[in-house]
Amino acid sequence: AEKNWNIPVDEDLLNEVNHLVEYPTALYGSFEPEFLSIPEEVLVTTMKEHQRYFPVKDQNGDLLPYFVTVRNGNSHAIENVARGNEKVLRARLSDASFFYKEDQKLNIDENVKKLENIVFHEELGSLADKVRRVTTIAEKLADQLKADEETKKLITRAAEISKFDLVTHMIYEFPELQGIMGEKYARMLGEEEAVAIAVNEHYMPRAAGGETPSTFTGAVVALADKLDTITSFFSIGVIPTGSQDPYGLRRQASGIVSILLDQNWGISFEQLLTFVKTDKNSELLDFFTQRLKYVMNAEQIRHDVIDAVLDSSELEPYSALHKAHVLEKKLGAPGFKETAEALGRVISISKKGEHGNIQPDLFENEQEAKLYDAYKEAKRDLYASFNKKDYEAALTALAALKEPIEEYFNHTMVHSDNETLKANRLAQMINLADEIKSFANMNALIVK
Repeated sequence: AEKNWNIPVDEDLLNEVNHLVEYPTALYGSFEPEFLSIPEEVLVTTMKEHQRYFPVKDQNGDLLPYFVTVRNGNSHAIENVARGNEKVLRARLSDASFFYKEDQKLNIDENVKKLENIVFHEELGSLADKVRRVTTIAEKLADQLKADEETKKLITRAAEISKFDLVTHMIYEFPELQGIMGEKYARMLGEEEAVAIAVNEHYMPRAAGGETPSTFTGAVVALADKLDTITSFFSIGVIPTGSQDPYGLRRQASGIVSILLDQNWGISFEQLLTFVKTDKNSELLDFFTQRLKYVMNAEQIRHDVIDAVLDSSELEPYSALHKAHVLEKKLGAPGFKETAEALGRVISISKKGEHGNIQPDLFENEQEAKLYDAYKEAKRDLYASFNKKDYEAALTALAALKEPIEEYFNHTMVHSDNETLKANRLAQMINLADEIKSFANMNALIVK
């Protein structure tokens, strides 16, 4: 307060320092203002991560050439303690300044070539091999998302150089700045702005619940990078079990779910797996589904609602989450119990037959014909609603089936003694169940 300083308190650092000392006494020191020409992230990382110092800012949020640290003991000869800390920090900042100047002489494409000599994993090749896989996936994603030619070029370039900063002096010394320094160097060395940002953003989210990429290019490369990491490790049998997840694959999968949700991309897990070569489809689908379930649990959605939407056909995170919210709202509405039961009954009966075409000329009563007309109408309305991402309209379209379904069962025996009629009626149930399950498995709901 005396110096009008603003000292942003990092709670994790404060907690760590608090447990390192028994008799805390705070003090401050300074460093040469010329070090402020080094990027702020480097200065802050040096102070916080390496020295457990708190950086100091002015009231505008600009970094000042001071730091605050905590001594274990009283204030006796505290000036000497400050000088000692200043000396240690000066040496570290001198190194950082040297690395920063040296890195500015680099050539990005030469750095990319050096990735051939860095092992990503002994069974999965070099970092250069990984970058090539990520580039291929990113290009397929860009096509799927109908990116224009200019954007595709940016995505390809961003993917190709995404790891170039890993062979810089600065990242060797400060690995936690990977991507952050890559963005600064890429911009400094004349890369397009979208490419520079994507080099940083492709690591996002860096932690559970962390910030996701803000740009389209960054999000595509981030998704491609995470998808490659997960599917590559699954391909060699490295699959998380219990508390064992040495490569952070669960965090990477949660990152994929977060990106799909934040970007509002209608890409299902099944579609994602078409962009990679894998023979572990079912394990991967289950793995991604569990991460989506985790996200939905965090939003405090009811367990039966989660189970209902996760048991629908083609799982796509954005629609699954929004269907769940719509279902939760409807659960207590008058008449919804009967609607869910009617739709659920169709799903139950459909399990006893095989897919086939419905033949209207085999209908024996008007209820069969009316249900067929209602099915066609629901199918059309569902398609339109899903296209507009209007999940309330989709549920309304399904609710309209309640009466024709009830009437059908009042007048029709599905398991007829006539095998031809039975097969046709089961085909009608299966086709109808497919439409219902495109929204959710209503049998999973607990309705009172």
